[in-house]
Amino acid sequence: MQMTRDEAKDYCRGQLASFLQAQGKPINKKFECYKCGHKAMLYYAEKQQVHCFHCDTFFDIFDLVGEIYGISDRKAVFDRAYQECGVEIASKTDTGRQTERQAPAADNGKDSTKTAERGADKMANEITLDVEKQIQAAHEALLSNAEAIKHFTDRGISLETIKRYKIGYSEQGHNALLKDYPQLQTKSKIQDLYRYVLPYIDSKGKVSYFTTEITDRDKIDGYNGKYRLINKGDPVILPAQLFNERYLYENSKEPVFICEGVFDALSIEEAGGRAIALNGVGQSRLFKICDEHRPAYVYLFVDTDDAGQQAAERLKKGMSERGITYSYITSKAGKDANDYLIADRGAFIEKIQGFITAAKNRLEQEEEEARQAYLRTSAGNYIDDFIQSIQASTKEPYYPTGFNGLDEIIDGGLRAGLYTVGAISSLGKTTFALQIADYVAKCGYDVLYFSLEMARREIMAKSISRETMAIDEIQNKSHDNAKSTFGILTGTRYAKYNDTEKDLIAQAQAVYGEYAKHIYIYEGVGDIGVSQIRTAIEQHRQFADEKGKRPLVVIDYLQILSPYTDEEHPNRTYTDKQAVDKNVLELKRISRDYDLPILGISSFNRENYTEPVNMTAFKESGAIEYSADVLIGIQYKGMDYKSVTKTDKAGISREVRESDLDHKARVSALIKDNIEKAKKGEAQLLEVKVLKNRNGSKGTALLDFYPMFNRFTEATGGTSDALYFVKDEEVQKVVFKPAGK
Repeated sequence: MQMTRDEAKDYCRGQLASFLQAQGKPINKKFECYKCGHKAMLYYAEKQQVHCFHCDTFFDIFDLVGEIYGISDRKAVFDRAYQECGVEIASKTDTGRQTERQAPAADNGKDSTKTAERGADKMANEITLDVEKQIQAAHEALLSNAEAIKHFTDRGISLETIKRYKIGYSEQGHNALLKDYPQLQTKSKIQDLYRYVLPYIDSKGKVSYFTTEITDRDKIDGYNGKYRLINKGDPVILPAQLFNERYLYENSKEPVFICEGVFDALSIEEAGGRAIALNGVGQSRLFKICDEHRPAYVYLFVDTDDAGQQAAERLKKGMSERGITYSYITSKAGKDANDYLIADRGAFIEKIQGFITAAKNRLEQEEEEARQAYLRTSAGNYIDDFIQSIQASTKEPYYPTGFNGLDEIIDGGLRAGLYTVGAISSLGKTTFALQIADYVAKCGYDVLYFSLEMARREIMAKSISRETMAIDEIQNKSHDNAKSTFGILTGTRYAKYNDTEKDLIAQAQAVYGEYAKHIYIYEGVGDIGVSQIRTAIEQHRQFADEKGKRPLVVIDYLQILSPYTDEEHPNRTYTDKQAVDKNVLELKRISRDYDLPILGISSFNRENYTEPVNMTAFKESGAIEYSADVLIGIQYKGMDYKSVTKTDKAGISREVRESDLDHKARVSALIKDNIEKAKKGEAQLLEVKVLKNRNGSKGTALLDFYPMFNRFTEATGGTSDALYFVKDEEVQKVVFKPAGK
C-alpha cells in the first residue's frame, strides 16, 4: 500500500504487535530481550512499545528493526520497517501534495524531504518549549467548562490544585497546543480527542512540558492510549519529562513521593505532599536526575497491579544502588493513590501527612546524629586520646638504622610513617636499605623485605658479603679476606678459597642465620603491588607479629610496584607517573593503618645524575615528594655546587657559584673517580641527606660505602654495624654485643 513518509511512520508504529508475532514473540507475556537476552521484555499496546525490565530498555518498532537487523542509519531503519510492514512510499506525483515534513521544492531540484530532515537534525536538543499562551488559554477554557471541571473534581482534584497546575481543556485537541511546533505534533487521527491538558510546571513556574488525556475512553486502541505525550521529534529534539521533576532539582530536605501517573501525583499534592509521576517516561530519566540531585527521602507509591509491582522492584533496586533512603508504600483502597483519595479522602490525607511527618522526623534525627558526630571530631574531644598516646609512645618501638649520624637527625631511628630513599644508579640504594633492615633484625624486630628486582638468594648473599667484611675487620684488621656478592654465590670459587676465607664465610653465614629469622623476603616477578603488601602485613600480624613489635617494611623499589588496581573501577588505567603516585599514597595509608615504618627505595632519572640531590629529584613522581614523611637522598661527597672566586674587569673579586658547565665537568670526574675506587674495593665517601622530615629536623650524615662488599660505615670513625657477633663456646650460640664493649 502506498503512503507518504509521515503516514508510513504513523502506520508502522501501530503495527508493532503484528511485527512481534511475525518474529515469533508473544504479545501477552514476557519474552527474551533483543538487547540483554533476559526473558524480561513485555509488549505495551497503549504505548506501542516493548520494555525490558532487566536492562530498562524501551523499543518502538523502528528501534526493534534497527536492533534485529543491525542497522544504525536512521533512514535505512525506516526503509526496512516500511518493507516489513508492506508499505510503499508514494512519490509527489502519486499523492499530488507534499508531506508535513517536506519543505517547498528547492530551485536546484534536490530532494526537499532530505533538506527538511537535515534541518530537523540541526535542531536536535535545541528546542525549549514555549506554550505559555496556549496553556493559559486552555486553562481558562477549562474554568468556563463545568463538565470538564467535573472530570477532575470527580477524581478528587480540587479547584485550587487545578488552578495551581494550570490544568486545562483544549477543544481542538493535543496538536492545537503545539501549533508552533509541527515537528512535535502527533500523527494520531484522533488527536483532537486528547482535550484534557495536564501541564508540567518547572522550577521557574513556567510550563516546560505537558500531557493530554483522551476525553472518550471508548476510542482507546492499540495505538491511542489514555494519555498522549508530546512527540519527541525525529531526531529527538524534546525528550519526555517527569511530572514535577522540578522537586529533584530543588535539593530540598522534604520527602518526595514517586508514583506512576499524573493523577496519582496530583492526589498526593492534594494531601500536602510533593509528588513526581513517571507517566510512561520510564525510570532512566529519574535515576539520571537522582545521580546529580540526590533526594533526601523518597516514598515509592506505585500501583498494586503486576506492572506496578515490577516497577517497584526496579525502583527499589535503583534507589538502593544509589544509597538513597526510601520507603515502599501502597494504596489501602484501589490500586493507586488516586483510587485511595477518591475512596476515603480524609484517611488518605491523614496517611500522606503521617508519611511526611515520619520522613521529617527521621531526617531530623539523622541530621542531629550527623551534627553530633561532626562535633565529636573537634580536637577537644581527642585530648584524652592524645594524652594516652603520649604515655603509650614510651613503650612503642622505633628502629635505629645503625648509622649514628643519621639516627641523630631523625630523632633516634625509624618510626611509623613512610620513608623514601633516593639516589642515582649504582650509589647503593638497595645496599643502604638492606643494611638498615639487617640492623633492625639484629635488634630483634621483624622485617618484611619486598624485593621486586633481585632474587632472594642475591639479597641474602649481599648481607653475608657485608658480614664477611665486618668480621674480617674485627678479626684481621683488614678487608683482604672479605667476599663480594658473587664471591658468596659462585660455588666454583670455593675450591680456590683458603681456610681463613672459608671460615670467614662460615662465620658470616652463622651470623646472618641468627638474625635472618626476623627477615621475610618476598620475591617479585611483576606481581607485587600495594594490595599484596597489605595482605602480607596482615598475614604477618596473624602468625608472627609480637605485641608491640610491628615489622619494618622495605620496598625495593617503588617504581616497579605493580600498578594500583581500583576495586571500584577495575578497568581504569594509569600513566606510569599516576601509577607511582597512587601506589605511594596507598603505602602512606598502609603505614598509618598499621602504625609501622615503611622504607621505600626510589630511582632518579638520568637528568639528575650530575645534579646535587634535592627535592626536585623526586618530582618525577609528585606523590613521593608530598606523601613521604621523610625523604632521604644519597650522593657522592662533593656533588653540591662550589663557590669560586671571580674577578671582574674592575679588579673586584667576589664569591659566586660555579657555572653549570664547570659543575658538570667536575662532578663527572668525581663520579669516574668513585667508580674506580669501587673496582678496587675502596670506600666511596657519600652524603646521606635528610631533605624532608615532616616531624623533625633535616641534615647530612657522612658514610663510607664499600660497593664491593655491600657495606656502609660511619665516615667519622667506628662501624655502622654497632652490633657484632661473639660466639659463646659454652652454650654454642651467636649473640650480638655493641662494638668496642
